[in-house]
Amino acid sequence: MTAAKNVAQMPTKWIWDGLVDSSGEMPRLLGSRCPSCGNTFYPPVKDCPTEVLQGKAESVALSGRGRIVSFSVIQRGLPGFASPYALANIELEEGPTCIAQLEDWDSAALTLGQPVEFVVGVIRTDEDGDAVFGPKFKPTTEGGQA
Repeated sequence: MTAAKNVAQMPTKWIWDGLVDSSGEMPRLLGSRCPSCGNTFYPPVKDCPTEVLQGKAESVALSGRGRIVSFSVIQRGLPGFASPYALANIELEEGPTCIAQLEDWDSAALTLGQPVEFVVGVIRTDEDGDAVFGPKFKPTTEGGQA
């Protein structure tokens, strides 16, 4: 499932509420920004940890673009996680870093600094066998889709 997924087809079971805005035609990755210091955070926070301002961080849509800082291929995952899968530390264009699964990846082609873009995908299956969705990142070329 990619970011091009129509909202009418968007999943209802999310790994964590508030990470993705699926209310529009295209899902968007959500973060937060402090109006005082200007820092951007992901995952979103309510309180600015830099300025220690309670409830002052504002929700913002992030570009969904970033670069791989480090990665690891998990050959044998925990129950509910399809293996193998790749986890990457992603530096988002806006500055924060996050750890996320990669989508449509080839271990031989993964490189440090490689551009990635946000997509929605299956993170794991729950105890009932239902798919749980969340933000993932897909390796791209500099000019766009890989």
